[in-house]
This record gives sequence, C-alpha cells and structure tokens, in this order.
Amino acid sequence: MGLYNGSLANYYGGLEDTGSYQFISVTDIINNFRVAYVGEDKIIPKISRADIKFHALRGIQELSYDTFRSCKTLELEVPPSLLLLLPHDYVEYTKISWMDSSGNCHTINQCKSCPKDPLSYKQNDDGTIDVGDLKPAEDKQRWVEPYGEGWNPVRPWTPVLDIESGKFYLYANHDGTPDAGDARNWGDYTYANADGTPDESNALNWSIWVGGYYEPIPGTGASYSQDPTVEDSTTWANSQSNNSNTNLTNAHAEDILHHNHTSGRYGLDPQHMNTNGCFWINCRTGKIHFDSNLAGKTVIIQYISDGVATDDETIVHKFAEEAMYKHIAHAILNTRANTDANLVATYKKERSAAIRNAKIRLSSIKLEEITQILRGKSKWIKH
Repeated sequence: MGLYNGSLANYYGGLEDTGSYQFISVTDIINNFRVAYVGEDKIIPKISRADIKFHALRGIQELSYDTFRSCKTLELEVPPSLLLLLPHDYVEYTKISWMDSSGNCHTINQCKSCPKDPLSYKQNDDGTIDVGDLKPAEDKQRWVEPYGEGWNPVRPWTPVLDIESGKFYLYANHDGTPDAGDARNWGDYTYANADGTPDESNALNWSIWVGGYYEPIPGTGASYSQDPTVEDSTTWANSQSNNSNTNLTNAHAEDILHHNHTSGRYGLDPQHMNTNGCFWINCRTGKIHFDSNLAGKTVIIQYISDGVATDDETIVHKFAEEAMYKHIAHAILNTRANTDANLVATYKKERSAAIRNAKIRLSSIKLEEITQILRGKSKWIKH
C-alpha cells in the first residue's frame, strides 16, 4: 500500500502542502514504534504511549541540534533602536546577514569585543550597589505552652473581657478564680462587634489563648529594603551614539580597536576584517544588538530550533526516521530498572550508527558539486 494518500491533481494544483512528503510526523513515529518494538516477544513488552511520546520529543530536540537540516530563517528590518527580538524558538544561530538592494547577502560577524548591553545596577556615589536603606530586624512572636502556678489544666478558663478597661484575663489561682496579679492574664483587645462590644471569637483580639500564650522574640538579622535597581547600560548608549564603523571602508571598527591595543598593524587580522558590521546576542533580554551602520537594513537570521516549538514543527526527515526509532528504544531501555546491560549497550551502538547514517544522508553531498569545486583548486579530476 502506498504511503502517499493525497491527490496529484491537488498537489500540483497548489491545494496541498508542497514538500511535506520528505517528512514523517511524530504521531506516525510513535505509532510505528509501538508496532515494531512494543508487545509480546519484543524488546519492550509493555509501555505507555506517554512514555514513548516523551522520548520521541526528546529525540527530535537532540537530533535538531546537529543532525536535522536547519530550515529556519527569519527576515526583519533593523529599527532605529538597533534591537531585534530573537525568534520565539531560537536555540542558536548559524548565520546572520544583511541584504542589499541588489539581493546580495553580506555576512555579519558577531562582535568580539565587550558585550553591547551588560546588566547594569544603579550605584551609590561611593560605588556600592544601591539596595535601599538597612532595615532593623523585626520582632516576632512564638507560642508558649502554659506552666507554673496559677494554671488550671483541668478547667481551662474562657477568656474574660473587661469592657471598661479593654483588658482580658485567662490565668487562674489554685481556687479557680482569675489571677488579677498575673501579667500574662492581661492584654488589649482590638476588634469589636457592630455594637462596640469586644468580639470574643476573633482570633486577632487575643495574644493569650486557652492552652498557651504568645510571647515576643527579638528578631535576628537586618535586611535591606530593596533589590538592586536595573538601569540602562551606558555601554549600549555609547555604542548607539558613537560608532566609528560608519566611516570605515576597509576594515571593521573592531580591527581599529585591535590595532590600537596591540600598538601596530602588520597586515590585517582576518577575524576583524569585515565592513558589514557586527551583532551581539543578549540572551538575558532575548534581543539582538546591531551596529549603527545596520540601521534600516534588512537582515536575515538563519538559526537552529529545537524542533518542538509548535505542533507543525514536530516532524522528522525520512532520512533520520531509523535514527529516531533507535534513539527511543535506547532511551526507554536505559531508563528502565532490571534491564540487561548488554541489551542497553547494543542499542546504544545501534543508535550511534543510525545517527551517523542520518548525518551522512542529510549532508546531501553531491559528487558533481565537489568535482566542480576541486577543479578550481589546481587538482586534476578524472571522471
């Protein structure tokens, strides 16, 4: 039975997704794995679909980093702020370039000098970080069980309020009468009923309760009133207002910086030879910073994703399908208790071999292209 279930007329007429046949969905990967690897007399007798899905998604992430083809590109225009947001599923960039009016791409290098927008804290005049005023330790309260004379454990007393004085008492003498001389008996009430009488049921009224009382404890350890205040970076402000790269025609501004710091230039350093500007990625803020000479230019960001950002992206190229099965099988066997170590080692080797084959297939090496390149390298090629 053929795998293609669509209509050729619809495909070539533009009614179906083009180019999708080279991929297989993660749902099909999971279903195929259950058929081939799970069941009686198979390497995995029983496992839930959720476990297979977890290892399948982890496999897509791992293989997306260095095995799958990276097809993610994003075209944006650099605004006057010289800041662009990183793509929502960004993991690492492969190339960033800007496009001129003729459609030619110019590669932009990553800045090799200091970061363009480091984290900056507000400082006091003496150079210390501004963390507000020092607050003294706050007193606390702890619960103390009653003890000593005057406590009647057989007949604990209900708190009695003296409305005129606004006091209450709890501790009793040996004869059961309230001990008016016991300082622990007395406290102020705060919360009242609607008619102005004390609310005996409100817990906020009492610092003494039946069965014990609260006593103040001095607090330990002072603390400052606020966290450090984050302010705008002066490094980034200087980069925006004064960028010498705009006047250079033969080398990047960082090459001038390199020249000044090494006290001479005896030939250009290739790592600094770039008039296309540079960029710096701030992972803390999730933004890309560009040189001022790139303002208004269209940049193309080629980057690597983990492959699981959205449901539409959780697909596997058919050249790497076998690598996915081996990865899932090894991951499941490696995380199960009482699994034969030899079986785990065998599938580890098979996983490595399958991933290596997938890399070779997806590298798309063409003999004719290599031959054409080598013809320009003073090599005699016979074919």
